[in-house]
Amino acid sequence: MFTRNGKEIQEGFIHNGKKAGYMEDRYCPKCGGAGRGPWFPDGGICYRCGGSGGHHKAFVKLYTQEQLDKLNEAAEKRRLVKIAQIEAEKAVNQETVLAQYGDLIQRARPFVERNSFISDIVYKLENGIFPTDKQVIALEKVISMLSQQDEKKAEKGEAPLGKQMVVGTICTVKRQYSQFGIQEKMLVELENHSTVWGSVGKALWEMVPCSGEARRLFDEGDLDASFKARFRGVKVQFEADFSHADNDSTHSFFKRPVKFSLV
Repeated sequence: MFTRNGKEIQEGFIHNGKKAGYMEDRYCPKCGGAGRGPWFPDGGICYRCGGSGGHHKAFVKLYTQEQLDKLNEAAEKRRLVKIAQIEAEKAVNQETVLAQYGDLIQRARPFVERNSFISDIVYKLENGIFPTDKQVIALEKVISMLSQQDEKKAEKGEAPLGKQMVVGTICTVKRQYSQFGIQEKMLVELENHSTVWGSVGKALWEMVPCSGEARRLFDEGDLDASFKARFRGVKVQFEADFSHADNDSTHSFFKRPVKFSLV
């Protein structure tokens, strides 16, 4: 005799009317019969069985090999029918989704390798899964953002490499906190529209006064906002060691900036 999952039982089974089987001890599936667990808010008592352990006897039905084969055959037929239904629904949904979102998919496909969110949504659309309104809006925004980045990158020249003197405008500044303390960084757009990222030199602090909006924010205690307002838009000239970013010759990182001057 066999259980439903195919385990063979050779002895110890009984007949319950017309059914063959055996009695099995069963316990709470949450605590395994212990009645307690690491649920401290209520004293550790299992919330599934209330501390009883959930012990009970259950009758497990047994089948002959012939009965088991028939059950497995019927289950396989049901499985195949279900798969066919799912595939049919998927095909219909794919046609509907492609008709409704085909243009969006085409615009998103160039960015699939660059953005995991776009990759996920495009995969779902191509497999007939309807997106939510929020997902469509978000996808449009990300596509627009990446397209603008590509357009801006196409206008950028080659970033400096090696030790050079450069002139550019500070686009933004940022404080980075690490085990070495506070590091103040700046992003500078050069005259050929390439960008460089590196440390705000100490000399630059003395050249750029904290006045106007920066002073007001400083007095209010908003130091990060004051820092940004102080340096954003300032045109500077300096010398540093530059190295290109990976796979992007339009952006460089710099270190040891010296010979600062305002332009």
